[in-house]
Amino acid sequence: ELSGMRGSKYVQSDATDAIGNAVSLLKREIPVLFSGTPCQINGLLAALGNTKSDKLLTVDFVCHGVPSQSVFNEYLKERFPKDDLKEFLFRTKDAGQNCMVCLATRKDGSREISDINEDAFEKGFHKSLFLRESCAQCHFAAPPRQGDFTIGDFWGLEKYNPDYKDPLGVSEVLLNNEKADRIWMEIKPKLKFDEPVPVDFAVKHNRYRAKTRIHPDRARFFELRGQAPLSVVVDAVLENCSLEEVQKARKKAKLKGTIKKLTPAPVKELAKKVLRKIR
Repeated sequence: ELSGMRGSKYVQSDATDAIGNAVSLLKREIPVLFSGTPCQINGLLAALGNTKSDKLLTVDFVCHGVPSQSVFNEYLKERFPKDDLKEFLFRTKDAGQNCMVCLATRKDGSREISDINEDAFEKGFHKSLFLRESCAQCHFAAPPRQGDFTIGDFWGLEKYNPDYKDPLGVSEVLLNNEKADRIWMEIKPKLKFDEPVPVDFAVKHNRYRAKTRIHPDRARFFELRGQAPLSVVVDAVLENCSLEEVQKARKKAKLKGTIKKLTPAPVKELAKKVLRKIR
């Protein structure tokens, strides 16, 4: 079941069962590895009465923030109206370490890759347009971290040493206590790459701060939502224009594309020659 836990998920997870199961297992002295957002780790520790257990190992990850689940549901319904979606990956290694490219696989096996330039959810998420307001001031993002370990993408690592860059990305691991130090020494021989980097550098180039910028027009997005397709609302808010302007521009672009598609090749070549002479 490990593969299902991997990969980026730009939606909120329901950790209720996971926390309950972890507490039950720990009461029976069964070892537990629990991974999640820093606030979820805090929730688990609170459920345990904030008592430390040698049987528990916690791993939090660097979190950008949690977007609205209902917005994602609306996005899926709009983009896949036939309900033929088999799998959706918010990030695909087909695009290297790029976190702004998603991959959708339909039930017939066909695959669609879209990026932040065309995908409504990618645009809105990375612009923090529909993040939860509580994520703007997170009590758990800044050090000291909640987990024994902290994991995440090491953005900006090439600024420290260009030789450390990898086209598929490099992970960062923070060891937050003696338990993590001890375990790290056990697994270190199996690692592909292990190079200490100053903590201050890692903290500076990744989200290890309480405050994060929520899009200033977040409220307008939720006011307009439902008045037009989600992709139209996202573009209208991000481009600071009206819904009508976005829809008009799309109709114009669609008409232009249709005309270009239907125009015979000889006519296109003739038009190019005429335009060159005019210039």
